[in-house]
Amino acid sequence: MPEISIANISKFYPINSSGFDIAYIKNTICIIQILALYFKNSNYHFYIKAYIHIDKLSYIATQIFLPLHFNLFSCFDNRQGFTIAIHIPSSYLIYYLENGNFIRLDEKVRLLTITGNALEQFHYFNQEETKKML
Repeated sequence: MPEISIANISKFYPINSSGFDIAYIKNTICIIQILALYFKNSNYHFYIKAYIHIDKLSYIATQIFLPLHFNLFSCFDNRQGFTIAIHIPSSYLIYYLENGNFIRLDEKVRLLTITGNALEQFHYFNQEETKKML
């Protein structure tokens, strides 16, 4: 069936730069903001704005938002005060959230708030029994 997708990414919901995703990185469920998508062709990596075949992406440039409390997330590393931005493989992606009114990013203090379905999905994937299956 064409509507079935991987990580909530399909031709109806392509992953794109500036979108948000729930990811599993180093035993932590977090929210990522996608900064750029890259795929490899020959020996070169090419930027692409949106894509539907995440397994063909070579890497994804992201900003990581770690959970602080309930629905509040921060992109700062508490120990050093730096913004957390890394390249990740597409296998870290769990559930694509897109850009919706359920995500609010305060640019001034770099805090992310999620509500609605995005919050429900985050809490589901953040359960210990769910993490064991990932």
